[in-house]
Amino acid sequence: MSTGSKLAAVVLTAVLGTASAGAVQAAASQPSTGKLQWTVNGQSSEIRTLVLNGQQLVSVSDAAKALGAEVEIMPEGAGIRITLGEHSVLVKAGSKPLNEDGTAFGQVVQSWKQANYVDGASYVQALGGSYSLLDGSGISIQTLQLLEGAETAQWAGDGRLIVSVSDESGRTDYLVDATTGAYSQLLSSSGASDLVVSPDGGKVAFSETDGTLRTVDLSTLRMAKIGTDTSIKSNLQWSADGKSIYFLQGDKTNVIAAADVATGAVSKVLDDKVEYKGDLSVTAGGLSYSVVKAGTVTADASKAVDLDDVSIDDSQTNPQLFDLDLSKSDAKPVQVTKSDDGKLFIQRSAAGKVYYVQAGDEGSNSKLASATAAGQAVAFDKEDVQEAVQAGSYVGILTDRSVYVLNEESGSVSKLADAPEGASNLALSKDGSKAALIADGKLQVLSGGKWISLTK
Repeated sequence: MSTGSKLAAVVLTAVLGTASAGAVQAAASQPSTGKLQWTVNGQSSEIRTLVLNGQQLVSVSDAAKALGAEVEIMPEGAGIRITLGEHSVLVKAGSKPLNEDGTAFGQVVQSWKQANYVDGASYVQALGGSYSLLDGSGISIQTLQLLEGAETAQWAGDGRLIVSVSDESGRTDYLVDATTGAYSQLLSSSGASDLVVSPDGGKVAFSETDGTLRTVDLSTLRMAKIGTDTSIKSNLQWSADGKSIYFLQGDKTNVIAAADVATGAVSKVLDDKVEYKGDLSVTAGGLSYSVVKAGTVTADASKAVDLDDVSIDDSQTNPQLFDLDLSKSDAKPVQVTKSDDGKLFIQRSAAGKVYYVQAGDEGSNSKLASATAAGQAVAFDKEDVQEAVQAGSYVGILTDRSVYVLNEESGSVSKLADAPEGASNLALSKDGSKAALIADGKLQVLSGGKWISLTK
Protein backbone atom coordinates (compact mmCIF):
# COMPACT_ATOMS: atom_id res chain seq x y z
CA MET A 1 0.00 0.00 0.00
CA SER A 2 1.35 3.47 -0.91
CA THR A 3 1.92 6.22 1.67
CA GLY A 4 -1.06 8.14 0.26
CA SER A 5 -3.31 5.07 0.49
CA LYS A 6 -2.22 4.45 4.07
CA LEU A 7 -3.00 8.06 4.99
CA ALA A 8 -6.44 7.83 3.34
CA ALA A 9 -7.17 4.65 5.29
CA VAL A 10 -6.18 6.33 8.55
CA VAL A 11 -8.38 9.36 7.83
CA LEU A 12 -11.33 7.15 6.90
CA THR A 13 -10.97 5.10 10.09
CA ALA A 14 -10.84 8.26 12.14
CA VAL A 15 -13.99 9.65 10.54
CA LEU A 16 -15.90 6.40 10.88
CA GLY A 17 -14.87 6.02 14.52
CA THR A 18 -15.41 9.58 15.77
CA ALA A 19 -18.72 11.20 16.67
CA SER A 20 -19.63 14.61 15.29
CA ALA A 21 -19.53 17.65 17.54
CA GLY A 22 -23.22 17.34 18.32
CA ALA A 23 -23.10 13.66 19.16
CA VAL A 24 -24.75 12.40 22.28
CA GLN A 25 -22.26 10.34 24.25
CA ALA A 26 -23.55 6.96 25.38
CA ALA A 27 -23.59 7.85 29.03
CA ALA A 28 -27.22 7.51 30.07
CA SER A 29 -26.22 4.23 31.65
CA GLN A 30 -22.89 2.48 31.91
CA PRO A 31 -22.52 0.65 28.58
CA SER A 32 -20.77 -2.65 28.04
CA THR A 33 -18.78 -3.68 25.01
CA GLY A 34 -18.24 -7.01 23.37
CA LYS A 35 -18.05 -8.78 20.04
CA LEU A 36 -20.59 -10.52 17.83
CA GLN A 37 -20.05 -13.07 15.07
CA TRP A 38 -21.59 -12.12 11.74
CA THR A 39 -21.76 -14.55 8.84
CA VAL A 40 -22.15 -12.40 5.73
CA ASN A 41 -22.80 -14.39 2.55
CA GLY A 42 -21.07 -17.34 4.20
CA GLN A 43 -18.01 -15.38 5.36
CA SER A 44 -17.41 -14.88 9.09
CA SER A 45 -16.59 -11.47 10.56
CA GLU A 46 -16.17 -10.26 14.14
CA ILE A 47 -18.17 -7.11 14.89
CA ARG A 48 -17.65 -4.86 17.92
CA THR A 49 -20.83 -4.31 19.94
CA LEU A 50 -22.12 -1.82 22.49
CA VAL A 51 -24.92 -2.70 24.89
CA LEU A 52 -26.72 0.37 26.19
CA ASN A 53 -30.01 0.39 28.08
CA GLY A 54 -30.54 -3.24 27.10
CA GLN A 55 -30.07 -2.52 23.39
CA GLN A 56 -27.22 -4.18 21.48
CA LEU A 57 -25.68 -1.94 18.82
CA VAL A 58 -22.92 -2.71 16.32
CA SER A 59 -19.90 -0.78 15.14
CA VAL A 60 -20.58 1.26 11.99
CA SER A 61 -17.06 0.75 10.66
CA ASP A 62 -16.93 -2.99 11.40
CA ALA A 63 -20.35 -3.54 9.85
CA ALA A 64 -19.49 -1.57 6.71
CA LYS A 65 -16.33 -3.61 6.22
CA ALA A 66 -18.09 -6.94 6.77
CA LEU A 67 -20.86 -6.04 4.32
CA GLY A 68 -18.41 -4.89 1.68
CA ALA A 69 -20.17 -1.51 1.56
CA GLU A 70 -18.78 1.69 0.10
CA VAL A 71 -18.17 4.53 2.56
CA GLU A 72 -18.43 8.23 1.63
CA ILE A 73 -17.60 11.08 4.02
CA MET A 74 -20.22 13.79 3.58
CA PRO A 75 -19.16 17.49 3.63
CA GLU A 76 -19.74 19.95 6.47
CA GLY A 77 -20.21 17.31 9.16
CA ALA A 78 -23.34 15.88 7.52
CA GLY A 79 -22.28 12.36 8.48
CA ILE A 80 -21.22 9.29 6.58
CA ARG A 81 -23.03 7.66 3.67
CA ILE A 82 -22.86 3.86 3.53
CA THR A 83 -23.76 2.39 0.11
CA LEU A 84 -24.35 -1.25 -0.75
CA GLY A 85 -25.54 -1.90 -4.29
CA GLU A 86 -28.60 0.24 -4.95
CA HIS A 87 -29.19 1.02 -1.27
CA SER A 88 -27.63 3.72 0.89
CA VAL A 89 -27.82 4.88 4.51
CA LEU A 90 -26.73 8.18 6.07
CA VAL A 91 -25.21 7.76 9.54
CA LYS A 92 -24.56 10.64 11.94
CA ALA A 93 -23.83 10.28 15.63
CA GLY A 94 -26.59 11.69 17.83
CA SER A 95 -29.34 11.14 15.24
CA LYS A 96 -31.25 8.21 13.87
CA PRO A 97 -29.87 6.83 10.59
CA LEU A 98 -31.61 7.94 7.40
CA ASN A 99 -32.42 5.64 4.53
CA GLU A 100 -32.14 6.71 0.89
CA ASP A 101 -35.46 8.59 0.85
CA GLY A 102 -34.57 10.53 3.99
CA THR A 103 -36.75 8.53 6.39
CA ALA A 104 -35.28 7.92 9.83
CA PHE A 105 -35.13 4.36 11.17
CA GLY A 106 -33.75 2.28 14.02
CA GLN A 107 -32.08 3.62 17.14
CA VAL A 108 -30.15 6.86 17.62
CA VAL A 109 -26.53 6.42 16.54
CA GLN A 110 -24.40 6.28 19.69
CA SER A 111 -20.75 7.19 20.12
CA TRP A 112 -18.50 5.43 22.59
CA LYS A 113 -14.73 5.68 22.81
CA GLN A 114 -14.30 7.09 19.31
CA ALA A 115 -16.56 4.55 17.63
CA ASN A 116 -20.13 4.97 16.34
CA TYR A 117 -22.73 2.26 16.92
CA VAL A 118 -26.07 1.50 15.21
CA ASP A 119 -28.88 -1.02 15.49
CA GLY A 120 -27.57 -3.91 13.37
CA ALA A 121 -30.84 -5.40 12.12
CA SER A 122 -32.40 -2.18 10.82
CA TYR A 123 -29.05 -1.04 9.41
CA VAL A 124 -28.57 -4.24 7.38
CA GLN A 125 -32.18 -4.31 6.20
CA ALA A 126 -32.00 -0.66 5.08
CA LEU A 127 -29.02 -1.69 2.93
CA GLY A 128 -31.09 -4.43 1.29
CA GLY A 129 -29.78 -7.40 3.26
CA SER A 130 -31.49 -10.08 5.32
CA TYR A 131 -30.66 -10.36 9.02
CA SER A 132 -31.45 -13.43 11.11
CA LEU A 133 -30.27 -15.22 14.23
CA LEU A 134 -28.04 -18.20 13.60
CA ASP A 135 -29.25 -20.76 16.13
CA GLY A 136 -28.75 -18.22 18.91
CA SER A 137 -24.99 -18.05 18.39
CA GLY A 138 -24.39 -15.29 15.89
CA ILE A 139 -26.04 -13.52 13.01
CA SER A 140 -26.58 -14.73 9.45
CA ILE A 141 -26.69 -12.00 6.81
CA GLN A 142 -27.33 -12.28 3.09
CA THR A 143 -26.80 -9.30 0.81
CA LEU A 144 -26.83 -11.18 -2.49
CA GLN A 145 -29.87 -11.94 -4.60
CA LEU A 146 -30.48 -15.63 -3.92
CA LEU A 147 -31.91 -18.28 -6.17
CA GLU A 148 -35.55 -19.01 -5.43
CA GLY A 149 -36.33 -22.61 -4.59
CA ALA A 150 -34.30 -25.80 -4.88
CA GLU A 151 -35.25 -29.39 -5.63
CA THR A 152 -31.97 -31.26 -5.93
CA ALA A 153 -28.33 -30.45 -5.28
CA GLN A 154 -24.97 -32.06 -5.98
CA TRP A 155 -21.40 -30.95 -5.47
CA ALA A 156 -19.44 -29.79 -8.51
CA GLY A 157 -16.07 -29.62 -6.84
CA ASP A 158 -15.92 -28.57 -3.20
CA GLY A 159 -16.62 -24.89 -3.86
CA ARG A 160 -19.94 -24.97 -5.67
CA LEU A 161 -23.10 -26.94 -6.19
CA ILE A 162 -25.42 -27.69 -9.06
CA VAL A 163 -28.98 -26.91 -8.02
CA SER A 164 -32.01 -27.85 -10.11
CA VAL A 165 -35.41 -26.17 -10.18
CA SER A 166 -38.38 -27.36 -12.27
CA ASP A 167 -41.57 -25.73 -13.48
CA GLU A 168 -44.19 -26.44 -16.14
CA SER A 169 -41.77 -25.55 -18.94
CA GLY A 170 -38.97 -27.88 -17.85
CA ARG A 171 -35.91 -27.92 -15.61
CA THR A 172 -33.28 -25.24 -15.06
CA ASP A 173 -29.92 -26.08 -13.54
CA TYR A 174 -27.80 -23.49 -11.76
CA LEU A 175 -24.25 -23.24 -10.48
CA VAL A 176 -24.37 -21.98 -6.90
CA ASP A 177 -21.38 -20.76 -4.90
CA ALA A 178 -21.34 -22.91 -1.77
CA THR A 179 -20.12 -20.02 0.39
CA THR A 180 -22.01 -16.95 -0.81
CA GLY A 181 -25.07 -18.33 -2.61
CA ALA A 182 -24.20 -16.36 -5.76
CA TYR A 183 -25.58 -18.24 -8.74
CA SER A 184 -25.58 -18.40 -12.52
CA GLN A 185 -27.69 -20.38 -14.94
CA LEU A 186 -26.04 -23.49 -16.33
CA LEU A 187 -28.66 -25.20 -18.46
CA SER A 188 -32.36 -24.91 -19.26
CA SER A 189 -33.96 -28.00 -20.74
CA SER A 190 -37.18 -29.89 -21.28
CA GLY A 191 -36.89 -33.65 -21.09
CA ALA A 192 -33.12 -33.89 -20.71
CA SER A 193 -31.71 -36.38 -18.22
CA ASP A 194 -30.32 -35.32 -14.85
CA LEU A 195 -26.86 -33.78 -14.94
CA VAL A 196 -24.00 -36.03 -13.76
CA VAL A 197 -20.79 -34.41 -12.51
CA SER A 198 -17.42 -35.73 -13.67
CA PRO A 199 -14.99 -37.10 -11.06
CA ASP A 200 -12.84 -33.95 -11.17
CA GLY A 201 -15.87 -31.66 -10.86
CA GLY A 202 -15.02 -29.91 -14.13
CA LYS A 203 -17.82 -31.14 -16.40
CA VAL A 204 -21.36 -32.45 -16.41
CA ALA A 205 -22.92 -34.97 -18.76
CA PHE A 206 -26.53 -35.45 -19.78
CA SER A 207 -28.67 -37.09 -22.44
CA GLU A 208 -31.04 -35.08 -24.64
CA THR A 209 -34.59 -36.26 -25.31
CA ASP A 210 -33.40 -37.67 -28.66
CA GLY A 211 -30.74 -39.77 -26.92
CA THR A 212 -27.82 -37.52 -27.89
CA LEU A 213 -25.10 -37.46 -25.26
CA ARG A 214 -23.62 -34.06 -24.34
CA THR A 215 -21.19 -32.55 -21.85
CA VAL A 216 -20.81 -29.02 -20.51
CA ASP A 217 -17.51 -27.59 -19.29
CA LEU A 218 -18.28 -25.85 -15.99
CA SER A 219 -15.48 -23.29 -16.41
CA THR A 220 -16.27 -22.13 -19.93
CA LEU A 221 -19.91 -23.32 -20.12
CA ARG A 222 -19.11 -24.73 -23.56
CA MET A 223 -21.31 -27.63 -24.62
CA ALA A 224 -19.93 -30.58 -26.57
CA LYS A 225 -21.75 -33.37 -28.38
CA ILE A 226 -20.40 -36.86 -27.66
CA GLY A 227 -20.74 -39.04 -30.76
CA THR A 228 -23.83 -39.60 -32.85
CA ASP A 229 -25.54 -42.46 -31.04
CA THR A 230 -29.21 -41.67 -30.35
CA SER A 231 -30.27 -44.81 -28.51
CA ILE A 232 -32.27 -44.37 -25.30
CA LYS A 233 -29.89 -43.67 -22.41
CA SER A 234 -30.55 -43.53 -18.68
CA ASN A 235 -28.63 -43.69 -15.38
CA LEU A 236 -25.58 -41.88 -16.80
CA GLN A 237 -22.35 -42.45 -14.83
CA TRP A 238 -18.79 -41.23 -15.40
CA SER A 239 -15.90 -43.65 -15.26
CA ALA A 240 -13.44 -43.00 -12.43
CA ASP A 241 -10.87 -41.56 -14.85
CA GLY A 242 -13.40 -39.32 -16.59
CA LYS A 243 -12.70 -40.84 -20.01
CA SER A 244 -15.97 -42.71 -20.47
CA ILE A 245 -19.63 -42.26 -19.68
CA TYR A 246 -21.58 -45.40 -18.79
CA PHE A 247 -25.35 -45.72 -19.16
CA LEU A 248 -28.26 -48.15 -19.35
CA GLN A 249 -29.33 -48.53 -22.96
CA GLY A 250 -32.73 -49.25 -24.50
CA ASP A 251 -36.32 -48.85 -23.40
CA LYS A 252 -36.07 -52.02 -21.32
CA THR A 253 -32.62 -51.07 -19.94
CA ASN A 254 -31.26 -54.52 -20.72
CA VAL A 255 -27.84 -53.33 -21.95
CA ILE A 256 -25.05 -51.53 -20.09
CA ALA A 257 -22.96 -49.48 -22.52
CA ALA A 258 -20.22 -46.88 -22.42
CA ALA A 259 -19.35 -43.91 -24.62
CA ASP A 260 -15.76 -42.78 -25.11
CA VAL A 261 -15.74 -39.05 -24.30
CA ALA A 262 -12.92 -38.29 -26.74
CA THR A 263 -14.24 -40.21 -29.78
CA GLY A 264 -17.93 -40.69 -29.05
CA ALA A 265 -17.65 -44.40 -29.82
CA VAL A 266 -20.23 -46.49 -27.96
CA SER A 267 -19.44 -50.04 -26.84
CA LYS A 268 -21.49 -52.62 -25.02
CA VAL A 269 -20.21 -53.49 -21.55
CA LEU A 270 -22.88 -56.05 -20.65
CA ASP A 271 -25.62 -57.50 -22.83
CA ASP A 272 -26.97 -60.49 -20.94
CA LYS A 273 -30.58 -60.07 -22.11
CA VAL A 274 -31.70 -59.37 -18.53
CA GLU A 275 -34.29 -56.61 -18.64
CA TYR A 276 -35.13 -53.76 -16.27
CA LYS A 277 -31.74 -53.00 -14.87
CA GLY A 278 -31.49 -49.86 -12.76
CA ASP A 279 -29.44 -47.97 -10.16
CA LEU A 280 -26.27 -48.06 -12.26
CA SER A 281 -23.23 -47.00 -10.20
CA VAL A 282 -19.64 -46.94 -11.47
CA THR A 283 -16.41 -46.62 -9.48
CA ALA A 284 -12.80 -47.55 -10.16
CA GLY A 285 -12.63 -51.18 -11.18
CA GLY A 286 -16.29 -52.04 -11.27
CA LEU A 287 -19.96 -51.22 -11.53
CA SER A 288 -23.14 -52.29 -9.79
CA TYR A 289 -26.79 -52.31 -10.77
CA SER A 290 -30.15 -53.61 -9.67
CA VAL A 291 -32.61 -55.91 -11.41
CA VAL A 292 -36.32 -55.92 -10.73
CA LYS A 293 -38.45 -58.94 -11.62
CA ALA A 294 -42.01 -58.48 -12.73
CA GLY A 295 -44.80 -59.88 -10.56
CA THR A 296 -46.22 -63.32 -11.31
CA VAL A 297 -49.66 -63.16 -12.92
CA THR A 298 -52.04 -66.10 -12.36
CA ALA A 299 -55.40 -66.45 -14.10
CA ASP A 300 -58.22 -68.90 -13.43
CA ALA A 301 -58.46 -70.95 -16.63
CA SER A 302 -62.04 -71.98 -15.79
CA LYS A 303 -63.30 -68.40 -16.09
CA ALA A 304 -63.93 -66.33 -19.18
CA VAL A 305 -61.01 -64.20 -20.31
CA ASP A 306 -63.11 -61.01 -20.49
CA LEU A 307 -63.74 -61.21 -16.74
CA ASP A 308 -60.12 -60.17 -16.25
CA ASP A 309 -60.02 -62.30 -13.11
CA VAL A 310 -56.30 -62.49 -12.36
CA SER A 311 -54.09 -62.43 -9.30
CA ILE A 312 -50.65 -60.84 -9.17
CA ASP A 313 -47.96 -62.09 -6.82
CA ASP A 314 -45.48 -59.25 -6.24
CA SER A 315 -43.81 -60.79 -3.17
CA GLN A 316 -40.55 -61.36 -5.08
CA THR A 317 -40.35 -58.02 -6.88
CA ASN A 318 -37.93 -56.18 -4.64
CA PRO A 319 -34.66 -55.49 -6.50
CA GLN A 320 -31.62 -57.73 -6.33
CA LEU A 321 -28.16 -56.23 -6.69
CA PHE A 322 -25.35 -57.29 -9.01
CA ASP A 323 -21.69 -56.31 -9.29
CA LEU A 324 -19.42 -56.49 -12.32
CA ASP A 325 -15.62 -56.41 -12.17
CA LEU A 326 -14.44 -54.11 -14.97
CA SER A 327 -10.79 -55.02 -14.55
CA LYS A 328 -11.41 -58.40 -16.20
CA SER A 329 -12.57 -58.53 -19.81
CA ASP A 330 -14.33 -61.85 -19.33
CA ALA A 331 -15.92 -61.10 -15.96
CA LYS A 332 -19.54 -62.08 -15.38
CA PRO A 333 -22.02 -60.27 -13.14
CA VAL A 334 -22.09 -61.52 -9.58
CA GLN A 335 -25.35 -61.40 -7.62
CA VAL A 336 -24.53 -59.85 -4.25
CA THR A 337 -27.99 -59.89 -2.65
CA LYS A 338 -30.71 -62.49 -2.39
CA SER A 339 -32.77 -60.99 0.41
CA ASP A 340 -36.29 -59.82 -0.36
CA ASP A 341 -35.96 -56.52 1.47
CA GLY A 342 -36.64 -53.08 0.01
CA LYS A 343 -33.46 -51.51 -1.37
CA LEU A 344 -33.10 -47.77 -1.95
CA PHE A 345 -30.26 -45.31 -2.74
CA ILE A 346 -28.13 -48.06 -4.25
CA GLN A 347 -24.52 -47.04 -4.93
CA ARG A 348 -21.18 -48.74 -5.40
CA SER A 349 -18.32 -47.49 -3.22
CA ALA A 350 -14.67 -46.96 -4.08
CA ALA A 351 -13.85 -50.12 -2.11
CA GLY A 352 -16.20 -52.23 -4.22
CA LYS A 353 -19.04 -52.56 -1.74
CA VAL A 354 -22.61 -51.93 -2.83
CA TYR A 355 -24.36 -49.77 -0.24
CA TYR A 356 -28.10 -49.30 0.01
CA VAL A 357 -30.80 -48.24 2.43
CA GLN A 358 -32.58 -51.33 3.69
CA ALA A 359 -36.19 -50.31 4.12
CA GLY A 360 -37.64 -50.90 7.58
CA ASP A 361 -41.18 -51.73 8.59
CA GLU A 362 -43.55 -50.77 11.37
CA GLY A 363 -41.39 -52.51 13.93
CA SER A 364 -37.89 -51.56 12.78
CA ASN A 365 -35.84 -48.66 11.45
CA SER A 366 -34.41 -48.44 7.96
CA LYS A 367 -30.69 -49.27 7.95
CA LEU A 368 -27.62 -48.66 5.84
CA ALA A 369 -26.52 -52.05 4.49
CA SER A 370 -23.61 -53.17 2.35
CA ALA A 371 -23.29 -56.11 0.01
CA THR A 372 -20.44 -57.97 -1.67
CA ALA A 373 -20.07 -61.44 -3.14
CA ALA A 374 -19.13 -62.56 0.37
CA GLY A 375 -22.49 -61.52 1.78
CA GLN A 376 -24.51 -58.67 3.23
CA ALA A 377 -23.91 -56.65 6.39
CA VAL A 378 -25.49 -53.78 8.31
CA ALA A 379 -23.22 -50.74 8.17
CA PHE A 380 -25.33 -48.33 10.26
CA ASP A 381 -28.53 -48.73 12.25
CA LYS A 382 -28.18 -46.21 15.07
CA GLU A 383 -31.07 -44.07 13.78
CA ASP A 384 -33.76 -44.43 11.13
CA VAL A 385 -31.87 -43.98 7.82
CA GLN A 386 -33.60 -41.87 5.18
CA GLU A 387 -30.91 -41.57 2.50
CA ALA A 388 -27.35 -42.59 1.68
CA VAL A 389 -24.94 -41.03 -0.81
CA GLN A 390 -21.50 -42.26 -1.85
CA ALA A 391 -18.65 -39.75 -2.28
CA GLY A 392 -15.14 -41.05 -2.85
CA SER A 393 -14.13 -43.08 0.19
CA TYR A 394 -17.07 -41.78 2.21
CA VAL A 395 -20.75 -42.52 2.50
CA GLY A 396 -23.09 -39.78 3.67
CA ILE A 397 -25.98 -40.93 5.84
CA LEU A 398 -29.12 -38.85 6.38
CA THR A 399 -31.30 -40.08 9.22
CA ASP A 400 -34.54 -38.67 10.58
CA ARG A 401 -32.45 -36.64 13.05
CA SER A 402 -28.83 -36.34 11.92
CA VAL A 403 -26.23 -36.35 9.18
CA TYR A 404 -23.41 -38.89 9.54
CA VAL A 405 -20.38 -39.82 7.46
CA LEU A 406 -19.03 -43.35 7.12
CA ASN A 407 -15.30 -43.47 6.41
CA GLU A 408 -14.74 -46.63 4.38
CA GLU A 409 -11.01 -46.76 4.99
CA SER A 410 -11.33 -46.74 8.78
CA GLY A 411 -14.83 -48.13 9.07
CA SER A 412 -15.72 -45.35 11.52
CA VAL A 413 -18.94 -43.34 11.51
CA SER A 414 -18.93 -39.73 12.69
CA LYS A 415 -21.77 -37.28 13.12
CA LEU A 416 -21.53 -34.08 11.08
CA ALA A 417 -24.59 -32.26 12.40
CA ASP A 418 -28.21 -32.47 13.40
CA ALA A 419 -30.49 -32.62 10.37
CA PRO A 420 -33.02 -29.85 9.70
CA GLU A 421 -36.65 -30.90 9.87
CA GLY A 422 -37.86 -32.43 6.61
CA ALA A 423 -34.35 -32.70 5.13
CA SER A 424 -33.79 -34.62 1.90
CA ASN A 425 -31.43 -34.90 -1.06
CA LEU A 426 -28.20 -35.12 0.91
CA ALA A 427 -25.02 -34.24 -1.02
CA LEU A 428 -21.52 -34.93 0.33
CA SER A 429 -18.20 -33.59 -0.93
CA LYS A 430 -15.51 -36.08 -1.91
CA ASP A 431 -13.42 -35.38 1.20
CA GLY A 432 -16.41 -36.13 3.41
CA SER A 433 -16.26 -32.75 5.15
CA LYS A 434 -18.88 -30.68 3.33
CA ALA A 435 -22.58 -31.44 3.21
CA ALA A 436 -25.59 -29.87 1.56
CA LEU A 437 -29.26 -30.82 1.52
CA ILE A 438 -32.71 -29.53 0.75
CA ALA A 439 -34.98 -28.48 3.63
CA ASP A 440 -38.15 -26.40 3.51
CA GLY A 441 -37.63 -26.02 -0.24
CA LYS A 442 -34.25 -24.33 0.28
CA LEU A 443 -30.67 -25.36 -0.38
CA GLN A 444 -28.85 -25.52 2.94
CA VAL A 445 -25.09 -25.94 3.32
CA LEU A 446 -23.29 -26.94 6.50
CA SER A 447 -20.92 -24.16 7.57
CA GLY A 448 -19.21 -24.03 10.94
CA GLY A 449 -21.55 -26.70 12.28
CA LYS A 450 -24.64 -24.69 11.26
CA TRP A 451 -26.98 -25.01 8.29
CA ILE A 452 -26.95 -21.86 6.14
CA SER A 453 -29.71 -21.28 3.55
CA LEU A 454 -28.27 -20.39 0.13
CA THR A 455 -31.59 -20.18 -1.70
CA LYS A 456 -34.84 -18.55 -0.71
